[in-house]
Amino acid sequence: MVVKIKEELFFIRQSTVGVVGAAGIALTWSDNFRYQVPQDRKYIFRPGHTFSASLNNGGAAPVAVPGANPPKPAGDFVDATDRIRVELRDADEKQSIQLLQDTRYGNVRHFADRDLIRRLDIVDEVEATAGMWIVIMCNEATALAPADADTYFALTCDIVRQTIM
Repeated sequence: MVVKIKEELFFIRQSTVGVVGAAGIALTWSDNFRYQVPQDRKYIFRPGHTFSASLNNGGAAPVAVPGANPPKPAGDFVDATDRIRVELRDADEKQSIQLLQDTRYGNVRHFADRDLIRRLDIVDEVEATAGMWIVIMCNEATALAPADADTYFALTCDIVRQTIM
């Protein structure tokens, strides 16, 4: 029996098994998405990895936002006030490393354009081992609706798994 270490690009999304969403509290830093690294895995975050998000508070009526044509849905964040960050916490949640510093939501809305997509704010690789928490936090004007179909995110990393051959 040979154990081979396999490393490949991986996307942590709102639909990843184990990701838990919570609405949070308006105008307060809240843990909106939490994911605990499973026992059989390790994630490696590198400076070139990215984070993108489309977040919604569940509103339905359109509102006028300067520069937006047509008007943005009320559920969309307003770039001027809403903030987002991504943290890696140890298993006890006493120590943390910010993978993405406090930034405006408008900076993370791009999923495809290589020139605009948001890179993580790290200079060296960071390992997330079994039991650690990956947390997406928001400070929005109204409470986030994590179960809304228009709320989704993609956090890239490398996944390390052991395969038995």
